[in-house]
Amino acid sequence: MKLYVFLVNTGTTLTFDTELAVQNVADLKQAIQTKYKIAIQHQVLVVNGGECMAADRKVCSYSAGTDTNPIFLFNKEMILCERPPAIPKTTFSAENEMELKVEESLMMPAVFHTVASRTQLAVEMYEIAKKLCSFCEGLVHDEHLQHQGWAAIMANLEDCTYSYQKLLFKFENVYSSYLQSIDDIKLKLTHLGAAVSIMAKIPLLECLTRHSYRECLERLDSSAEQGGAESEDTENEKSAEAMLSPEMLNMNKRSVLASFCKSVEYPAVDGRVSEKVNENRESSQNPSVQDSDTSVELKENDLPSFNVSLLDWINVQDRPNDVESLVRKCFDSMSRGFLANQKRAENLKDPSVLPDLCLSHANQLMIMLTNHRKLLDIKQKCTTAKQELANNLQVRLKWCCFVMLHADQDGEKLQALLRLVTELLERVKIVEKLSNVPQMYCLAVVEVVRRKMFVKHYREWAGALIKDGKHLYDAEKAKRESFGKLFRKSFLRNRLFRGLEAWPPSFCTRKPRRFDGELPDISLSDLQFLQSFCPSEVQPLLRVPILCDFEPLHQHVLALHNLVKAAQSLDEMSQTITDLLNEQKASNSQASPQSVTTPRMESTTGITMATSPKTPPLLSLQGPLCPPVCPPGPLEELSPDSIDAHTFDFETIAHPGIDQSLKQGSLDLDSLAESPESDFMSAVNEFVIEENPISPNVISDPQSPEMMVESLYSSVINAIDSRRMQDTNICTKEETLENSAVNVYVEKCRDVAQESRLNLINIKEDLCHFRTFVEKEQYQFSSSLKCTSIEIRDILEKVKLSLEKTLKDKHQKELQSLKTEYESRLNTLVEDGKENLKKITKLKCDLKSLEDVLHDKDNEFAVIKNEKEAVVILQNQKDQKLLELENQMKNQTCEIKELRESRDRVSESLKKLNFENDEKMQVLQEEFQTLEKDHLKELESNLVVRHTQELEELMAKHNDTLEKLKKENRHRVEQMQKSHATDVHAKEQQVEELKAKVSELSDLRCKLEVELALKEAETDEMKLLVEESKNQQQDNLKNLVDKETEMLRNEIDRLNHIIQVNNDEYQVGLAELRTLMTIEKDQCISELIDRHEEETNLLRTELSKVTCLHEKAFEAEKRLEDQLTELQGKLELEVSTLAQQKEENLTLYEQQKKYEATINKLEEEKELLVTNHEEERKLLLQKLTCEKEDAVQNARKEFELQREAVENELLKKIQQLEMQVNQSSTESSASSLVSELQEKLQEEKVKFLEQLEEHEKRKNEEMQNIRTSLTAEQQVV
Repeated sequence: MKLYVFLVNTGTTLTFDTELAVQNVADLKQAIQTKYKIAIQHQVLVVNGGECMAADRKVCSYSAGTDTNPIFLFNKEMILCERPPAIPKTTFSAENEMELKVEESLMMPAVFHTVASRTQLAVEMYEIAKKLCSFCEGLVHDEHLQHQGWAAIMANLEDCTYSYQKLLFKFENVYSSYLQSIDDIKLKLTHLGAAVSIMAKIPLLECLTRHSYRECLERLDSSAEQGGAESEDTENEKSAEAMLSPEMLNMNKRSVLASFCKSVEYPAVDGRVSEKVNENRESSQNPSVQDSDTSVELKENDLPSFNVSLLDWINVQDRPNDVESLVRKCFDSMSRGFLANQKRAENLKDPSVLPDLCLSHANQLMIMLTNHRKLLDIKQKCTTAKQELANNLQVRLKWCCFVMLHADQDGEKLQALLRLVTELLERVKIVEKLSNVPQMYCLAVVEVVRRKMFVKHYREWAGALIKDGKHLYDAEKAKRESFGKLFRKSFLRNRLFRGLEAWPPSFCTRKPRRFDGELPDISLSDLQFLQSFCPSEVQPLLRVPILCDFEPLHQHVLALHNLVKAAQSLDEMSQTITDLLNEQKASNSQASPQSVTTPRMESTTGITMATSPKTPPLLSLQGPLCPPVCPPGPLEELSPDSIDAHTFDFETIAHPGIDQSLKQGSLDLDSLAESPESDFMSAVNEFVIEENPISPNVISDPQSPEMMVESLYSSVINAIDSRRMQDTNICTKEETLENSAVNVYVEKCRDVAQESRLNLINIKEDLCHFRTFVEKEQYQFSSSLKCTSIEIRDILEKVKLSLEKTLKDKHQKELQSLKTEYESRLNTLVEDGKENLKKITKLKCDLKSLEDVLHDKDNEFAVIKNEKEAVVILQNQKDQKLLELENQMKNQTCEIKELRESRDRVSESLKKLNFENDEKMQVLQEEFQTLEKDHLKELESNLVVRHTQELEELMAKHNDTLEKLKKENRHRVEQMQKSHATDVHAKEQQVEELKAKVSELSDLRCKLEVELALKEAETDEMKLLVEESKNQQQDNLKNLVDKETEMLRNEIDRLNHIIQVNNDEYQVGLAELRTLMTIEKDQCISELIDRHEEETNLLRTELSKVTCLHEKAFEAEKRLEDQLTELQGKLELEVSTLAQQKEENLTLYEQQKKYEATINKLEEEKELLVTNHEEERKLLLQKLTCEKEDAVQNARKEFELQREAVENELLKKIQQLEMQVNQSSTESSASSLVSELQEKLQEEKVKFLEQLEEHEKRKNEEMQNIRTSLTAEQQVV
């Protein structure tokens, strides 16, 4: 298995090891670079569908890399190249040797060896044909893959257009909304000015700044303790554009060729291209190539199957099949026929068959040869078609590059504009918020004052309510406990009085939790202070808040206080209950003979308590609080005879088996327990009988008190019935006996009535005593509960105060530490800022000094120029040379203008120009020497001609004129020598002065280099310091952000912990209540039937209480969320402040960078100017020295030659004159010729001087222009 990568430019397949599939795409690119020498920056990898491969992703994450679906590789360097990629032409070793081998085999005789050799040749031709077939199939497959690569690029282009349209639509929407809101923005800006003026007048309260200062100190402390770890999550999805050109932003992840080139030149398609392009499609998809990509007709030799368009291939998949079928037709059958014939000849071994067989073999070999030629032709056409396809793809890829480049540039502009518009809209929102700041500030201050007033009143009301509620609950609990002790062993608890084991819910026994503790410390005095200083626009918002009316709540507290007093005043009943308990203990210890009468009397007292309307109001129908206890033992001795002595009505006794609800009113204590403020859960517990806690059916026990009461009831009824029957049946028989017995019976009844009256009086006395006893017990119990509740409350308050003190101390210590650390850090930051300002001022001073130095250098340069002009003016005898130098200077000025336009290539061009100038100077010097020689030769020839003519005329002059001429010539020669000597001496002095100035300039240059080196070292140190400060600031910002987040997390964890602690306390309280209920459950005995309805009502109230609790918990969660939002807002504000600080630091850093850049540019320009000045000065000095030496030598030579020539001529003339003394008539003509020659020489000198002056003026103007341009560039920089 291999990994296949297809190079679309040349249509070649690259293979790699499958280990690269597990690695990243960057590793694959590195492997391509090492193996195929394609640079990474020139590689673009695309998969089928147009998706570009990201460098950080795995290769195996893309569904590509096989031979049928390879990874498409585009080489940018080949696309940007003007020449299309050349596809190599492969030739097999034996394909050209087949014709020779066939010709040699045809020349062989008809023997068995020829048959064997021809069969071997046919087999070889078949193998070569298979190779050619596979090669052609590979070419066609490469073309098909090239078409797939083009399709992938087109898909990528479509994605680019879609993303560009999406971005454009988004920008249009944002910009249209911006245009619509321009008027609103103007209004908001006007409101902002008013708001800023109002904010300037509103004072900031100290308590608000103190809180934020503490929070900042806490964050700084947390940041100092915990080092922030920087975590950067970057999305490493690179698009094809970024891979192709890192200078451009990512407009689309799948854009591939957007940065191939900045300017695309489309070459015309060669005349040998075999494709005929569809012009309509090309005009729609490739408008830039439409002019260059011309349609070309097919040649006669080309096959029509290769006339294929790039975007619509015809029968691409049929090419390999056609080639393969053609090869099989050509060779397969023939090679098999050869082998069959060879086997037949070997089997027959008949030589007579060989001639015919060889002839048929020769014909078949010729056919195979022709087919071989056809295959070679097909291979050639396949290679040419592939080359043409590569050429066409080259043009199309350039077009894609051009389109994507412009789309990406426009996308960058749109993104920048969209970012600007969105930032502008966000700033408008900030402006809107800032305009509302004064109103929000005043409203927040008033709200804080109102909440503090409400908290004060609410705590007072809640404290009073909790105090009375706790006293009421304790009193009721003590009464119920005392009654439970009395009623525990009574047999009436199961049938008649159900619900006596219930307990009232604990309501208003604890203080509410603290709330609004984090509000700032703003008082009414602060509000009044704001009212006095704030402007009139905000005065309506700074009114003193009005609270809700607490009078109904206070009245309700007073009513509850009265109920508590009423509950605590019921001490007689508790006294009676304690007395009855003591009597019960005493009665159980004594064994009196009146055991039969006492239970009857107790039962009668119970009946009178239940039925008599004359009982006291506390023991009336409001409920039997403490019924008398009957010992179960004596009930077994009751009989019907003992009932005859009593006169009460037995039909009034209720049957114990009937579930009769008495519907009696509850006690005053029950009514107190059902207060309207009941908001806590009640705990109703069933109390179990201590004697028989396990038996499920108490009535089935014959020894139980209920069964005894039933037996008593039945015996009484039977006795009554039998007595009546006996009375009716025997009344007739015993009338006589009755009359005698009536008297006895009447006497007995009187005795019984007297006894019953005495018993009733005793019962009344017992009931009064019982009433006083119950009231006393109730009072004692309530007082004890009050004491315990007060003690518990005091303990809780002490614990809370201690905890608050400890927390406050810790908080103050932490605040102090944070203050110190924050102040130290602020001091360090302030010092760093001062140092940075000092450094900036130093840099500015250095810049000014450098400008002064440059100005001085310009002045020195001007002085040197003036000196150079003075030196040049002295050279008056070099006319043609200076003209050539003027032309050269013009060329140099043109070159200087070109150098200004291309500053990036200044250094190289300067070197080249210096080298060319040296060569030109040498050439010009040579040409000047040649011209001087020619000119001298011409002058000599002219002078010789003239001299001959003059000699002919001067021969007639007189000897006097000759002597005059000699004297004049000698005088002139002496003057010329003197003037030449003075000129040479002046030039030597000037050269010495120039050398002194050059030494001074070299010294200045050394000093400047030393100063520049020092300043560079200082700038490097400044850069290092700035980078260190920037890194420290970034680290500080990161640490601050991390610490703030950790502080918020800690606060959230603390709040969650507090909630959990409260829940745990609530659960512990519930568990304690449950344990108390279980303990009290063992102490209670019977149930009251009337409490059943009350229990249902209590359950409903409890459900309502549970819902209230849930609502309170929900409100607490809301408050916590609000607090979290407030903390987040504060965090965002602080982050914004930090971001502003960061931006300021960045601006300082950018300014520093700008200053450094300007310094570097000035230094570079200074160096360039210095180098240019030095080079020009050196060149000028060299030229001047060379020209001076040459001029001096030439002048000497010319003077010597002229002098010799004149002397020779004069001697000749003298001789001729001596010889022709008689010819004195020609003197006048000779003198006239000499005067004419002198006038001509003077005119030529004047012209030469004028040309020199013009040349110097032009030179000065050019130098002035150069200076002005340099100063302008320095000012721009």
